[in-house]
This record gives sequence, C-alpha cells and structure tokens, in this order.
Amino acid sequence: IACGNGRDTFFFSKMGILSTGIDISIKPKSENPKFIKSNLLKFNYDEYNVLYLRFIIHSLTEKELDDLLENISNSNGDK
Repeated sequence: IACGNGRDTFFFSKMGILSTGIDISIKPKSENPKFIKSNLLKFNYDEYNVLYLRFIIHSLTEKELDDLLENISNSNGDK
C-alpha cells in the first residue's frame, strides 16, 4: 500500500512473492509485479491476504489512518 516507485514491490516479486503495488501518485509500467493506481483509502482490499505499509502511516492524518484501517478491517478476510 502506497508503493511509490515500486521498490519494495519489485523486491517481494523477485523473492517469489506474488505482489501488487498500490499508489495514487504513479503507476510503474510493469506486468509482473502488477501495479494499480488508486486511492489507498478507498481501494478494495478483499482479494489480498497480506498488506504491507511502509513510509505511509506517518503521512496520513488521524482521520485518514482511521479510514484506511476501517477499510482494511471491513475487507473480506475469508479469502
């Protein structure tokens, strides 16, 4: 979540971890790993079972962080 230039997403992918980078600002041109340009506060996280957030929590307001965590917690964890 908030992958920026995709550095960590590319790293996870090289380690054999199926990865998707999500960021509102850019969309690296790559099919593997996959990148999605989207608002992380409104993104549907239902199909993901692990979420990685680095260098984003400190950038969010308390309300934005609450909204993000609520969105994540409302995701379908049965998958």
